[in-house]
Amino acid sequence: MQAWLTLLLLVAMFAARKWTFTAPTVDGRTIPSEWSLRFEFKRNGTKALPQCTSPLS
Repeated sequence: MQAWLTLLLLVAMFAARKWTFTAPTVDGRTIPSEWSLRFEFKRNGTKALPQCTSPLS
């Protein structure tokens, strides 16, 4: 694997680990959900941008 790709993967994993998950709720009860994380790479850091894919909110 190329070094730059390895670096991007490591930075993405670090950003994903900093993400704090909060389960969606209905009537005060948590419900199952699926999430997608999109990564934003910038010179000053990397962010994990979560989007709930199921159930749609």
